[in-house]
Amino acid sequence: MFGFGKVTAVATLLVAAPAAAIAASTQGHDLAKAGLTILIENTAGAEFSLGGSFEQVAEVLERLEGIVPAGACIDTCHTHVAGYDIVSEGGLYETLRHLDATIGLQRVKVWHCNDAKASRGSKLDRHQHIGKGTIAGKGKRLRTVALTDNVALITAWANDKAYDAIFAEQLESLAEKGDIALAISGSGNSPNVIRGLEAARRIGAETLVLTGFEGGRAKALANLCLVVPSDSMQLIEDAHLCATHAIFLAIRQRMMQTNGE
Repeated sequence: MFGFGKVTAVATLLVAAPAAAIAASTQGHDLAKAGLTILIENTAGAEFSLGGSFEQVAEVLERLEGIVPAGACIDTCHTHVAGYDIVSEGGLYETLRHLDATIGLQRVKVWHCNDAKASRGSKLDRHQHIGKGTIAGKGKRLRTVALTDNVALITAWANDKAYDAIFAEQLESLAEKGDIALAISGSGNSPNVIRGLEAARRIGAETLVLTGFEGGRAKALANLCLVVPSDSMQLIEDAHLCATHAIFLAIRQRMMQTNGE
């Protein structure tokens, strides 16, 4: 009960703070007379941020009622990566119904129509040109899951079982034979990465590993392994960043060719 009350209190403070800041900054100014309206935009819902749910936007608007003219701005990229389904016909209908029930369609004054580079529910605010992202594109999609995304899930698993099981347990639930598991470990010996690779191989997934030094234990568990021959973790991580960008560009180019773009 104490934890629930504490979380509720924090959430209430988070919503109240921006409303109070807006009220204070506009004090003494007649926005209505000037024909101005404050718009509250929904967000991607990243951890510890506000505005990722329609309910939060609605509550901010309610707190501004009678203080300043206010409405909502809905960004389609933010809506998508926050977890709302605007891709399928049924999902779009349900999302609009939920939007109307919380914020109210009549209070939405502006739509920011953007595609997204990131997947639905990823919480990553990365815009893309319309028709070239994960919302509107009709071509073949790439199913990807980042096992490092859900901090709450990771900490719960680490607490209840063991920290070295945080990737293996997720793979046991999500991975299928023929999938590709991409693992990154500078030393090649990180226990949670090793257990994750072992789980991936049991399932029948292909394993791609980025590592350094001499490859560590991860090298033997990889179908394909990139070893950065350095004992400097900083240089290894920089090389891994370049490698992941190159992998992304290669996959994207191949998918564009397949989709005839």
